[in-house]
Amino acid sequence: MILRKTILSTVLLLAVVAAHPVFAAECAFAEFTEDGLSFEGTICDDGTAAHIKFSLDTGESFEGLAKDGKTPHGHGKLVNSDGTLIEGFFQDGDILQGIITRSDGHVEEGTFRDDELIEGRITYAEGSIREGSFRDEKLNGQGKIIYTDGGIREGTFRDEKLNGQGITIFANGQTQEGQFRDNKLNGEGRIKLNDNYTESGTFRDGNLVEGKITFGNQDYLRGTFRNKELSNGTFKTTEGSNVYTGRIEYGEIVNSSCYNETRNRTCGGRSKSQEIDDTANAIANLLSAIILAK
Repeated sequence: MILRKTILSTVLLLAVVAAHPVFAAECAFAEFTEDGLSFEGTICDDGTAAHIKFSLDTGESFEGLAKDGKTPHGHGKLVNSDGTLIEGFFQDGDILQGIITRSDGHVEEGTFRDDELIEGRITYAEGSIREGSFRDEKLNGQGKIIYTDGGIREGTFRDEKLNGQGITIFANGQTQEGQFRDNKLNGEGRIKLNDNYTESGTFRDGNLVEGKITFGNQDYLRGTFRNKELSNGTFKTTEGSNVYTGRIEYGEIVNSSCYNETRNRTCGGRSKSQEIDDTANAIANLLSAIILAK
């Protein structure tokens, strides 16, 4: 955003001084209206900031401390011709600390450098909010994004995306927490969809590759995952009153057992191949539950 650093042009100021000799004094007060300019205030020729108030027929206005009667320096309020309101502490025409409010409702508040926000809060016209450290008008460093649907991203940002430790809370209540790269979990982390489904472990591009998926009834898949399926590891899954446990290697069930909780004994009455088939069906149902959960 380009701010108007010099309120009155040097040419206009010289014309005013020539027309009003009172300005030639070290510090003098003047009040006049001419050539579309309404001015009231004190000008000090030694550069001391003094209070002035002016307005132009273009819609621009300023009230506050200024040097030489033209450059904001200290607390003041500036309105640009496009309706942008800049209020706060100025130094040599630059806003250092304050609030910039645009006519469309866009608001920036905090600490500025070279007319750009570096630390603070931006409220966008559509209602979303950014808080934290900024560079080139994007979150860079620690920060937080609050979306209009209630979703939140918080943590370490690079160019407005989570890169490093952080947390994402979606509008539906799903949470993702851990190490991120470009808004996706990469490294250690956890995804919790609800009380009935949690993924924890090591992620790559948002997908679990090593860890554990836990369901609300304490069923689980634990080990190495490939294409969102358990490739190598152990499992526990429940079908009715039957509880299946075992091990998978290279995507195949290599060991399984079945226990009936109602009868308090092993399932029995089936061949080993039938038990593996039943276990495979139970795991398939569990994987379907994962798809539905996501």
